Amino acid sequence: MKPLKLVIEGIRSFSEKVEIDFEAVSKNGLFGIFGSTGSGKSTILDSVIIALYGEISGHKMAELISA
Repeated sequence: MKPLKLVIEGIRSFSEKVEIDFEAVSKNGLFGIFGSTGSGKSTILDSVIIALYGEISGHKMAELISA
């Protein structure tokens, strides 16, 4: 399975709506997710897991929501 697009809003460091177009970032092959501490790298991966499975093992969904 290959993710095409991810829309994140209201989860951890993404209180505003963010769209990631995986087709665009991977058009030349591999891509990386990088940034400084607290920039949301893990949240992107957590969001993909939530989209696929509806939950993250070991976390309560309320812990992920950005107030």
